[in-house]
Formats: sequence, C-alpha cells, structure tokens
Amino acid sequence: MLFIMHYLKVTLPTVWALLYTTSALAKTNVLTGGTIIAYDEATKLPKVIRGGTLVLENDRVSQILEQSSTNGTFSNSSDTEVIDCTDKIITPGFIDTHRHGWQTVYKTMASNTTLGEYFSRLSAFVSQPYFTPEDVYISQKVGILEALNAGTTTILDHAHHTWTREHAAAGYNGTVDSGARVYFAYTFQNVSGFSVQDQLSHWRELNALNASSLTTLVMSYDDFSANTYGKDTQDMVKLAL
Repeated sequence: MLFIMHYLKVTLPTVWALLYTTSALAKTNVLTGGTIIAYDEATKLPKVIRGGTLVLENDRVSQILEQSSTNGTFSNSSDTEVIDCTDKIITPGFIDTHRHGWQTVYKTMASNTTLGEYFSRLSAFVSQPYFTPEDVYISQKVGILEALNAGTTTILDHAHHTWTREHAAAGYNGTVDSGARVYFAYTFQNVSGFSVQDQLSHWRELNALNASSLTTLVMSYDDFSANTYGKDTQDMVKLAL
C-alpha cells in the first residue's frame, strides 16, 4: 500500500515521489511523529494513530507503530532515511478510477453545464480541432502531476483523445513522462481519417515499446451496443484476449 503525506493546511507532494530522491541512499524510510490514517483489521474501521511511526522497507509498508520511534524492530543503519512528519497526516494514497487527463485544460469551465452542453462544447467528439498533439501532451501531463500533488497514487485514464496517431501518442507520452502509476486506457473509436483498425495497430506499436513500468497500456471501447458483432468489436475483443 502506498502512503502520502500532507501538511494539515498545505498539501505536500506525495511521499512515494519524495522517496524517488532518497531511494538511492536509503532502502528503509521511517516516517515519525505524524498522524497516521490506518485500518483496524479487528473492527474493519479506519484507525487514527497520533504521533505514530510508519516504516517503509524496499517500497512496502512493513510496520505501523503507535508511538514516535526511530528505534523499532527495523534496521536503523546507514541505509535508513528518517523523515519527521510532525504536524502532518500520513494516509493511504487515493485511486482515481476515471480520468480524462487531456481535458485538464477545461478545468473549471464545465462545472455548471448540462450533460448536453458538455457533449456539444467540451467532449472528445468536438474537441479535436482545438487541440494540437502538443496541447494534449501538456494537458495530460499537468493533469496527472496535479493529481499526484493532491494525493492520488494510481489513475485509470480513459484516453479518448485518440483522434490521430499523433494525438494518441502525445497523450501516452505525457503519461509516461509524468512518472505516475497510470493505466492508460487507449480508446478505440470511430473518427475520420483514423479508423479503429488503425488504432488497434497503433495500440500494438505502443505496447511493444514497453516504455514505462509505471504506465500500463490498456484499452477502452464504448461501441459494444452499436457495433455488437462488427469486425472492429471482434478484433478489439481478440486483442484483449
């Protein structure tokens, strides 16, 4: 389980991102003095531990102690990094199960629109003329970094900016370059000049790159009802299998 750290008033970057900078020096990371939002297996309820200690060994939580300590049963040697979390909250990382990172640029623009207005003004169906591949890359990457800063540690991105090979690749590259743990759900959809068959071929090319261990290339498809037995649907299912 990944954990994140926040000030009580000001959000900090996630602890796991911080640990990237210390992992070369420390295999054990000890977070002391913070308020830990844990889980009680006996009561099946959240458990709040004030002034506790959380130990990470080789990127896994190995111990949660109910007191501030740097002398627990863990190894306190030269490869141990101690991080003072006094006045901070340590909590499990959040999981975002549905995001369209490329739409980050639209943030605050659609909060008071109807669903009909959204589809006609801001959706993937009408946005292509307004986005260059570079726009997609920047919006995707910034949105993911924003999510990390807010405490999200895993994202499923429904990537329906697959209007062209270049747009699709830009969103994927922005995801990889963010360094986040993301399931990038490449969307197979009917768009002019870039068929579902072209998209299936492009998916295979991206999958062969194996560009990042943290970005997992998956797929999304919304045309089951309209094209239940069509070749595109059958070929997508074959690829999934």
